[in-house]
Amino acid sequence: MFDNLPFFPTIRLLTAAQVEQKQRGQWSDSVVEFRRRFENPDLLLVGALNVNPEEDIRANRRYKTILQVASRAPALKENVKIRAFENAARVVDNQMCRILNNPNEVRADFLDRVVNAAVLSVFPSGPDHLNGTFAFCASTGLVKERVHRSIADGCFRTLGALTTRNSDSDLTGKALRGLRASGRVPAVTRRGAEPPPSRKSGTCPFYYVGDGNGRDESHRDMQCPFFDIGEKSLYLTCRLDAAHRQAADVREPR
Repeated sequence: MFDNLPFFPTIRLLTAAQVEQKQRGQWSDSVVEFRRRFENPDLLLVGALNVNPEEDIRANRRYKTILQVASRAPALKENVKIRAFENAARVVDNQMCRILNNPNEVRADFLDRVVNAAVLSVFPSGPDHLNGTFAFCASTGLVKERVHRSIADGCFRTLGALTTRNSDSDLTGKALRGLRASGRVPAVTRRGAEPPPSRKSGTCPFYYVGDGNGRDESHRDMQCPFFDIGEKSLYLTCRLDAAHRQAADVREPR
């Protein structure tokens, strides 16, 4: 997990780890291990520092003049780096599939160094959910309420990204399938429009742990980690956030 997009160093570290595993004898068959990595990709959880342009409130507006188009254009360049690595990861996964059709024609040392890693991007709900880059004290613009909103939104949006369904074809869904099967990442689902739990319970009003509709034993309430450590203000900030309630289709009783 990282928020400054150091993709290349991360890939190099994963490559070095794979090579070292073979040297230590943790596995010996390069083709078998290559196939395992294809079927169970690593997952890079990336926190974006800009709002997703596709989800921006301006995305559905109609731009009739050059000046209106020009005012919108700068936002479209945001998160380009993240999207580029998402696409590159899919290309690598597709090429691995092609190699597996005839893997014995490829050198083992090449197979050992190929990293298959999905990119799961987490975007903020809006500009008002981001703390300023240099707002580290009051004189530089730090506002406690905004920091709380940013922290709460990071949790909400990360859990939202983890609702991505298992898949045999989509790279991110494939990575999550393997991590869930190994117990390293829990399955997360939205609670939907049913009545939210009591505020005093500290239970997340937006998500369940599990798959499906939450009515069987595989589903259970999720306790807010901030509530558990006494930061009830963060819990209420998240719970009462209008963007969160709208995204999760939750009506907060007054």
